[in-house]
Amino acid sequence: MRTFVHIISSSGTGGAQAVLCSILRRTDKQRYSTIVICAKDGEYVPEFEKWAGKCHCIDFEVSIPALCQNIRRILKAEQADIVFNHLWKACFVGALAARGIATSTFNNLHGELATGTDPAKLKIALFRQLYRWVSFLGAESIAVSHYNKRELVKYGVKATKVRVVYNGVESDRFVCPIRERVGRPFRVISTGRLHWQKGYDILLDAAKLLPNDIQISIAGTGDLNGHLQKRVKDERIENVSFLGFQSDVARLLTEADLFVLSSYWEGLSISIIEAMAMGLPVVATDVGGNRELIDDGRGGYIVPSGNAEALAESILNIYESGMSTLQMGSYNRLKFEKELTMKAMMNSVYGGYFQ
Repeated sequence: MRTFVHIISSSGTGGAQAVLCSILRRTDKQRYSTIVICAKDGEYVPEFEKWAGKCHCIDFEVSIPALCQNIRRILKAEQADIVFNHLWKACFVGALAARGIATSTFNNLHGELATGTDPAKLKIALFRQLYRWVSFLGAESIAVSHYNKRELVKYGVKATKVRVVYNGVESDRFVCPIRERVGRPFRVISTGRLHWQKGYDILLDAAKLLPNDIQISIAGTGDLNGHLQKRVKDERIENVSFLGFQSDVARLLTEADLFVLSSYWEGLSISIIEAMAMGLPVVATDVGGNRELIDDGRGGYIVPSGNAEALAESILNIYESGMSTLQMGSYNRLKFEKELTMKAMMNSVYGGYFQ
């Protein structure tokens, strides 16, 4: 039996953590032993402990040499065969620690470091150089979109060392409903961390340009919670509400008519894939792999990031389009079933590398 070790440098809420949990749930326990090495604090620790064969929670904030030594000790003790590193810090330290122990190492940045708009630009530039160096040590890269592959190649990673594997979600958790909108407002949903990356200030600006019959709900928590709620109150934006953390995303999407993502950057958005699985049209910004998910004009609209007017115009177009809204949603559901299920992702990873 081969031993797979997944190393992830953040256990907080995020797409990478959700994807890892799905991978753990679907891994064949008769063929593979699964170990997780994760950051010791975070909402996903109980999930990792539940689905992994064993979970080591460690401090990722110690010095790089100490962290590398700790991880290397665990890899030796667990007799690791294959190591998967998730997020930039795990990719850097995990690749170093696995040398001479694991037969293969794979890095998945989940879209991290793929943006020029991060406030810490010098820090990002340093991490890119470190990642390029790590790639020369033999670790292979998994890119979550063709956009991310191009970015990695631009950093200096060899194209032959990068495989594109789209994120996937569990199809049985997202059953496409029959929607009817009679005598109720048009419901727009946006889900994700309340963080500058998600561009919620732009979404609020767009909301002010829309009629109150278009109701926008934002689900999630984060550092910008107070700031965004204060804006809504002070500026009297009556068509926006905050739902806080929601564990049942499928229910929220069932009750919605449109999904919106206003991000400044993404890798490959799990939130968009979930919306597609639920048969929703999508309006998303032209960042990361969004254009690979949403076919502009067929499954929704792709708009420039940071442009509230374009975002509002596309939302209004779908609101006024009637039956084409259902057609867009159906188109997205079919694309999801063909390309974006967790089964398709697992076949790409385990089938492609290890069978």
